[in-house]
Amino acid sequence: MRFTNPFSHPPRDTYERHSLIAEQDGRASPSTESLDEIIDIEKREYPFLVSVRSARNSVSSFLNEHLHLGGDLTWTDRLLTLLTTLKPFVFLFLPTFFISPFNYFTTPLGQRPKPRKLGPTAYLDGLRGVAAFVVYIFHFSYLWFPDLRWGYGFAGHQMFWQMPIVRALHSGRASVTVFFVISGFVLTLKTVSMIHKRKMDQALSALAGSAFRRPFRLYLPIFASTFIIALLVYGGEYVRDPSGAPVPPRGPSLDQQLQHWFWSTVNLMNPFRAIVNRENMKGSEYDGHLWTIPVEFKGSLLVFFLLLIFARAKRWVHMVGVTGITLWLVHIGDWDQALFCAGLLLAELSIIMPNTAPTTETTEDQLPSYRLRTVKRYGSQSIHIFRHAGTVALFFLGLYLFSYPEYYGASTPGFITISQWVPDYYKAMGDRTQLYWNSIGAIIFIFALMYSPPAEPLLQRPFTTSFAQYLGQISYSLYLWHGAINHMVGVRWLSPAHAALSLAGAQAKLAFFWGSLVNTLALLWASDVFNRIVDVNAVKLTRWLGEKAWRKD
Repeated sequence: MRFTNPFSHPPRDTYERHSLIAEQDGRASPSTESLDEIIDIEKREYPFLVSVRSARNSVSSFLNEHLHLGGDLTWTDRLLTLLTTLKPFVFLFLPTFFISPFNYFTTPLGQRPKPRKLGPTAYLDGLRGVAAFVVYIFHFSYLWFPDLRWGYGFAGHQMFWQMPIVRALHSGRASVTVFFVISGFVLTLKTVSMIHKRKMDQALSALAGSAFRRPFRLYLPIFASTFIIALLVYGGEYVRDPSGAPVPPRGPSLDQQLQHWFWSTVNLMNPFRAIVNRENMKGSEYDGHLWTIPVEFKGSLLVFFLLLIFARAKRWVHMVGVTGITLWLVHIGDWDQALFCAGLLLAELSIIMPNTAPTTETTEDQLPSYRLRTVKRYGSQSIHIFRHAGTVALFFLGLYLFSYPEYYGASTPGFITISQWVPDYYKAMGDRTQLYWNSIGAIIFIFALMYSPPAEPLLQRPFTTSFAQYLGQISYSLYLWHGAINHMVGVRWLSPAHAALSLAGAQAKLAFFWGSLVNTLALLWASDVFNRIVDVNAVKLTRWLGEKAWRKD
């Protein structure tokens, strides 16, 4: 193995050794030889030093090349050039909230990307992200404060976070119902729009494409996330939480661990398995929260099927038919599938009755009299105020229904009466009453957002902020990773937290603060990186598969 000596001044002992060898061989000393001589490090001494020098020279050459040392550029320009060159490698595993400021300051002013223009349904993306974050808050905070499961006023429970409306900030089950309604809406909107435009060929193509891509979109990221979790489980990084919830078994060997992971994940992919009274809705052994994914797949296929059978029906027939199916599903206890149908109905409604502002303009053949303009202006303002009042009232009604307690809701003040207004199935199943009212709350809540008066709908604004849109972008990754992060990061803080809870309130609050901060940052970091490396590429792969599988007619 041979290297070229790149250095201009060999060590003194090297000169002396070379001089001695040269005198014995009758050759010139190294001082008169080229400094680019070939050195055989297998024959010469100190090979480690030569290797270090070679590495140093490589770095030096890289810096000289990319910083243009000796040129006319300032050190600021040289540093920016170097950072720009290293950016793809250094920032691969950094989250976007670290990378974005760097990109902003290292990109020339004229080349900086313009803010992304939000579409008409961007608020649903933000809502989905916020809902995913609420699910995380639910699973993390309830490990610290199990009493949050009870309602305000029941058996002496009077925590602020148990109060109606406020509870919606940590009601994970309510957020799951929001997921299902949004999925039903988003998955069907394009096809419904094509049907209304009588573009049946395009509607069929859109429907077939959505149905083909759906399983890949749902399960490709899951295979990646649970595979990583399986490796972490085998490495002993998965910690059981204080609730006693089951954790993935650790295999005796890596081979057996991966076999167990594979079949556990495959079993998750059957959306047609028998569900007995919803009591055997299980997730993967490597992520119990994935019980929602077969429900998502099954609900997606249901709305695709309904779109197909009602594609050529009159629109009122479609609305009446889907409404009837929704009510029937609610009655028999299939609240989850009913929510997908409700999303389909809302998508249809958004096209039949678009959210537009009332106009005060007159046609050309009308006399623009002062009285007519005044009546129209005040009439328009009255309608605007009425719509604001109506949608805000529905908004808070939805939040109130989101607040139905997980435990003993039928005995909690404020929910006793409505607990009797449910089908018999939900009364018999206890906590299913919560899901019934959460589901109705989700439909009402999203309806209120849909029809919040334009041009800048008041109720949609919280979900079109930069943070909400960011959560929307990483929502699926956040959902896939929040359970694992809770077990690998958050649970490590729970033992000192329980000690603090038994000692003093101030220590408990401090422990909760630091535990929440570290766990949340770890979750956002992991979700962001997983989204960019896996989820985004899974979407691209899914589209590519669809393009390759589809014939060109």
